[in-house]
Amino acid sequence: MNPKLILVLTVLLMPSFQASADEFSNAHFNAALGIFNLVGSGTDIQINYRGEQSHWQYGLRYVEGRDVFVMRFFENSPHYIDNLTGPVAYYLFRKESKSSLYIGFAWYQWRREEIPPTGPSFSGTSTNLYWGGGYMGHFASSGYFNIGILIAPQAKISTPYLEQSGILDGQLQIGIEF
Repeated sequence: MNPKLILVLTVLLMPSFQASADEFSNAHFNAALGIFNLVGSGTDIQINYRGEQSHWQYGLRYVEGRDVFVMRFFENSPHYIDNLTGPVAYYLFRKESKSSLYIGFAWYQWRREEIPPTGPSFSGTSTNLYWGGGYMGHFASSGYFNIGILIAPQAKISTPYLEQSGILDGQLQIGIEF
């Protein structure tokens, strides 16, 4: 990634990281599980923080997805395990509303492990900026949801059997706010 772009993003986001003790006492924290946990083909965990009266929500995300289609229907083909791990930032358009559209950014490390039917496994990694948007909000007394898409069209990863350019991070999460 371009170091100048990283510097510009850091300078733009830095004022929102400054917080007082009072802001932390009124902060919103939430933890969410994604769809991969429910369908049994991986893991999707995210923890977020948003200060009181702030448009910005920050978090950490870990996603692991398995190529279930290839594993079930093409037994002699290699199958894949993809991991996305890293920080996320969302800009909520309606900061104190029950729900809001948002634009989102993430700095994920994408790791792909390729497991052939015979022989050793291979892996490749790529770290990139992801961007996109979605809709998040609250329900009941402490429920939380997030529906969004982040993309990294510039991401590239290569293993002996597969070379891929671009990746999509679909977010379908439900959780609790505390």
